Amino acid sequence: MIISFYVRKVIGRKIWRGLHYLGFAAFFVGMAHGITAGSDSAMPWMQVIYWFSTASVLFLTIYRILMHSSPVKQTPVVEKS
Repeated sequence: MIISFYVRKVIGRKIWRGLHYLGFAAFFVGMAHGITAGSDSAMPWMQVIYWFSTASVLFLTIYRILMHSSPVKQTPVVEKS
């Protein structure tokens, strides 16, 4: 993801956005793998990490979607005479 920021003008917006969507998928696949196959998954401290990281990603994703879809209110420009 970090490298894609620096090469986004070269790879184009469509590919750049696709890489970011793949990042979400990779996060959730990795999370599912950790929960189902991780040797520490039953530990309380690991449960906190799973819940906190998943909740954070979901919250920020939903927040971003809602903020992007809501129209920005423009304040009227008042000219001085």
